[in-house]
Amino acid sequence: MTYSQTQWGMWYLLIPFPGLVAAVMEAIAPGPALPWWVYVVPTGVMAAVVLTFCSLTIRDEGEALAIRFGPIPLWGTRIRYGDIVSAEPARTRFADGWGLHYSPSKGTIMNVWGYRCVRIQTRRRVYWIGTDDPAGVCEWIRQKISALRQG
Repeated sequence: MTYSQTQWGMWYLLIPFPGLVAAVMEAIAPGPALPWWVYVVPTGVMAAVVLTFCSLTIRDEGEALAIRFGPIPLWGTRIRYGDIVSAEPARTRFADGWGLHYSPSKGTIMNVWGYRCVRIQTRRRVYWIGTDDPAGVCEWIRQKISALRQG
C-alpha cells in the first residue's frame, strides 16, 4: 500500500503573459517592429518556470516521504519517516507565499496553490507542505511511523 497525492496550481495561466506584454508594447510604442525572440524567449522562460512549479506531489517511497515539484521535477526533497517527530494539518498565510523557500519563523515552505498544508516536524527542521488532502497525508505519515516503531 502506497500513498501519492498531487496539488495543482493554476500558474500555467501566466505562460502567455510575457508575449502579451510584448504585443501590447509593440502596439503602443512607435518605432520598428520587435524581433521574434522578444516574444519567444520570455514566454519560454515563463513556461519553464511554471512547468517546474505548477504541481507538488507527495509520494511514499518506502522508507521516506518524497515531495517533488513538477511536472518538470527539478526541485524536491525526501523526508525519512524515522526522522519525523510529528505531522499535523495546518494553514499557511498569504504572507508565507507560494513556491519553495525558507522562512526564519516557520521553516521550509513548499506550496503551489491555496493555504492548506501539512506541518511536518523532524528532528532538525520544520516543513510546511502544501496539499489538497492534509488529513490524508497526516494519517499516512502516522501509519508509516507507527509501522516503523512496531517492526
